[in-house]
Amino acid sequence: MREFPQTLKIVTVFGVVFAALFLAAQWWLAQQQRSTFSVESAAAGQVLVINRARDGHYHWPGRIGDVEVNFLVDTGASRTSISQELATQAGLKAFDTARFSTANGDVLGSLAKASLQLEGGLKMERHTVAVMPRMDDKALLGMDVLGKLKIEQSQRQLRISLPSGAR
Repeated sequence: MREFPQTLKIVTVFGVVFAALFLAAQWWLAQQQRSTFSVESAAAGQVLVINRARDGHYHWPGRIGDVEVNFLVDTGASRTSISQELATQAGLKAFDTARFSTANGDVLGSLAKASLQLEGGLKMERHTVAVMPRMDDKALLGMDVLGKLKIEQSQRQLRISLPSGAR
């Protein structure tokens, strides 16, 4: 039986090591994401617990239509906002244009109706969202949603009491 050339053996070993490191990093990132969000049972119902992420922000996983979204919880945003890219991906159609005041100044965008589903069972059908043409974050969860919830923040955690009927 012929033996593999030495170079091929070295390339194969490096390939296997690289693949193992890549898979380990993917697993670690998935674990980090899972550990930032949990649902607890309480006497009055369910409480969502969102731990502050490594970037210093709170992220609430969910969906817009069939598209998975990791919403940035933004108490400084009056309206839930998404990028134009995400709106296109979710198949949303604008029904009006609007001017928005953002941290980066005034921006002309549009309004669209979306089906929002947030992890933990919170759902909103035909919710009006702002669609921004240039937006660094793909989705901001604003006070139009957050203002309807009881939210407590302490020790790097958001604790959100779900309204009755959610999940």
